Amino acid sequence: MAAPYTRPFNLALIQRFVDEVRTVRDEAIIGALTSIVLQAKLVVEPAGAAGVAALASDSTIQRPVVIALTGGNVDGLRLGSWLA
Repeated sequence: MAAPYTRPFNLALIQRFVDEVRTVRDEAIIGALTSIVLQAKLVVEPAGAAGVAALASDSTIQRPVVIALTGGNVDGLRLGSWLA
């Protein structure tokens, strides 16, 4: 999630549509990922669960919010250990 660079097109989209950036702890991301898998029955990668983690851990975030659940790039054994 800490990409070393961005392309001009992506940067332009971020500058236009992103109002705010939040940080969340790894543990919150894994907790959100686990909830998404168990409750929504969707497999997302940890980066894809970061928005849910932010929303769950910060009650000051103004609603409504749009969160994109993205990616499936997660190792099955690691996912299994998080769900155990």
